[in-house]
Amino acid sequence: MLDFWATWCGPCLASVPHNNELQKKYADKGVVFIAICSPNGGDKMEATVKKHEMKYAAVLDTGKGETFSTYKGDSYPDYYIIDRKGNLRWGDVVNDDVEKAIKILIAEKD
Repeated sequence: MLDFWATWCGPCLASVPHNNELQKKYADKGVVFIAICSPNGGDKMEATVKKHEMKYAAVLDTGKGETFSTYKGDSYPDYYIIDRKGNLRWGDVVNDDVEKAIKILIAEKD
């Protein structure tokens, strides 16, 4: 699960507790959340992660946000879901559908 977010994005920060919950709930099924922070405000990433008690990996997007651009991200937060084989399965997923997508993927057989 890739979570594109920004330190200045209210909805992104509001989703952290839910993401923490999903990460914990599905960790034993192999689900991993990676938060990719916008370079705009990225200097505050470490403090924001700590303040909001983010319990999953957080990394800073490079330069001018090349990773976000590669995924054709258009807003924050923006979720992209990759299956266990490394294939991008869903892009631009909204908060309410993240758990639905997780359930579909963990139900699939390899």
